[in-house]
Amino acid sequence: MARQLAPIPAIEGVDPDGMAAWRSAGASGFGIDSAVFKSGQSAQQVGRQAAAFVSHWS
Repeated sequence: MARQLAPIPAIEGVDPDGMAAWRSAGASGFGIDSAVFKSGQSAQQVGRQAAAFVSHWS
């Protein structure tokens, strides 16, 4: 039986510009909640921040 490794997400301190380094180090996902949304931000701000992460994932 082949051994499967568990996915390893990076949780804190992730920004769009650092995603490539985290992925190169083996991260398979990211916990980016506070990097995308902070209380009081407009939907447009949250959308721009989320779009930055999406564009750096590809």
